[in-house]
Amino acid sequence: MGKGITLLRDYWRENEILTVVLELCEEVAKQAREIGKVGRTVSFSVRYSHNEGGFHQSVTLDTATNLTMDIYRVCKRIFHKFYDGRSVRVIHVSLENLMDEESLQLSLFEDRTKERALAKAMDAIRDKFGPNALLRAVSYTPGSVARIRNGYIGGHQS
Repeated sequence: MGKGITLLRDYWRENEILTVVLELCEEVAKQAREIGKVGRTVSFSVRYSHNEGGFHQSVTLDTATNLTMDIYRVCKRIFHKFYDGRSVRVIHVSLENLMDEESLQLSLFEDRTKERALAKAMDAIRDKFGPNALLRAVSYTPGSVARIRNGYIGGHQS
């Protein structure tokens, strides 16, 4: 499962690009939690403006996840490794190699129960009051697309 966006303008500032990446990670993670899945492989793609190429990379994690920040950390690492400063027009994030959340093997060294409960509580608030009811602070910065996208139906303005 994945989410992608063709940006309405060129993005070249790292903080604006990473804001959009975080918002996409949030959507992908929520999608996975809604159907009770976790994924081991995170794929991240960027296409530059004016058909100047881009990059696509996948990373397979040791432990499957459906937590936003786990997915975001992988995307951010890929971004810093491959981004060369050109203006960005398309960003895509996906979670692959899916399995049932119940089959997730628990770690003896870290308890993620609170993080999972918090993510599900945030999902419940968004489901009840709308996607803009609970947003991260970066969604109020100029580079954000979440508040605008949340008003769309099927990618089109409602």
